[in-house]
Order: sequence, then C-alpha cells, then structure tokens
Amino acid sequence: WDRPVLEVAIEWACRDWSAGPLALNDLLVVVPTAQSARRLREGLAIRAATAGTGVLSPTVVTPEVLLTWTPGAGAVASAVEALALWRQVLLTADLSEYPDLFPATAPQPVQDAEWALGAARRLIEVRSLLGEQGLTLAAAADQLRAAARESDAGEPGRWRDLSRLEARYLERLRHFGLRDATLTRRDAAAAAALPDGIRRVAVVAVPDPQPLAIEYLSRVAERLPVTVLVHAPPERAAEFDAWGRPGPAWQQPTCLIPIPEN
Repeated sequence: WDRPVLEVAIEWACRDWSAGPLALNDLLVVVPTAQSARRLREGLAIRAATAGTGVLSPTVVTPEVLLTWTPGAGAVASAVEALALWRQVLLTADLSEYPDLFPATAPQPVQDAEWALGAARRLIEVRSLLGEQGLTLAAAADQLRAAARESDAGEPGRWRDLSRLEARYLERLRHFGLRDATLTRRDAAAAAALPDGIRRVAVVAVPDPQPLAIEYLSRVAERLPVTVLVHAPPERAAEFDAWGRPGPAWQQPTCLIPIPEN
C-alpha cells in the first residue's frame, strides 16, 4: 500500500499481457465508486496506447450497479415515482387502522401534504437501509416478531403496521406497472446475472460492499473465478475477510498503519 491503488490495479489487470491489443473484455471489475471506474478505464487505455495498441475494456461497475442486473419485465420505479406513491398511500390511509404506529393515546399527525411527504421520505430511507440486507419492512417485522421479548413493548406492532403500509405501497406500484427498487435489488442478488461474455470477476479495493452485493458475488463465484484484491501488503492478509472487508483487528484503538514521523 506504498503505491497508488490505481497503479497496482492496472498492473494486475495487465499481468498476462505482452503484445497485441489489451484484451480484457471477458473481465468484470467491481470498484468502490463511479469515479474509480472511470479512472481505471482511462488508465488501461493509456497503458495500451503507450504500447502503441488499444484496449478491449473490461466491464467496470460499482457494487450498486450489480444489483440492477435482474431479469423481469416492467420499469423500476424512480425515486420521484416512489416518493409520489408513498405520499399518496399516507395521505389516503386511515391512520386508526394502524394503532401501534399511530396510537390513539398520542397526538395524531395532521394528515396533510407536508406531513405525508416528510413521512414518505423517512419510510423510503428505512426501506433503503433494510434493502441493503435484502429485507423489506414486512421481512423485518417477521424477524422482530420472531425475536420479540416482553421488553420490546410495542415494537413488533409498529413494524407490523409499517409492513401493512408497505403492502399498500407495493399494490400501488403494481397498479401502475412499476417494480419496487428494493425487491428488484433482492431479485438481482438471487439471479446473479452477468453481461454476455464475462468469464472472470475481480473485486478491487472495495472495503465495505453491502450484504446484497456479497450475496450476488457469492453466487457468481459458484460458476466463475472471482478474485478479491485488497490494497494492503500480503503480511496483513489475515486482517481482512474473504471479500476484502477489514476484520476485528481494525476495530482496535491502536493505529495499525505505520505513519512516518516526517
């Protein structure tokens, strides 16, 4: 890690290349950001041009893009469409039907457009966070109910009410012929579809892929070679897991990276 990660990643990609075009079109590379994807493609093109040839570029994507590759008909609801439908659900809901989420003993919200829009944004955020684990509000409610204790008080009930609101939202999506982004990402992880021609995969310096991306890559690894590249010296390999994520050693308060005094 005493050299730029881009530099060593390009060296790794070119390790078996000696002459002719740099053919990497059978390679899928997973990188942490869209900017790093652009810089990697640019760096490979420069390396090939320096040798007087061209490059058949690899497919370079972020973990999030993997979860958009899914079979199925129908468009995925955009962020604006999802927000509008959630707002409609909340505006038209009879809040008395959700007694744990809106208990009669507590002050009731003013069910107007401003409240519905704010609540819709919060629900979308919660679903997005749960979706990283492959969960919906309904699945989270089931898990919480299964592990419920007396001290949980009304939590299982609140999540049950949330899941019922989610069901209404999904029903509205189907009415308009749209697909839910959270469910689509879960389907993508299960299908682990790949672009045509991909024969190998490399995960380059991605320290924190979300669980659904790991599920996707695990399924791909059952049929294709997957290489995980960590930007660290070999003697530190034990401090990372099989997917390149920092392990427990990195949670210690002491600094694990030697910092020169000058």
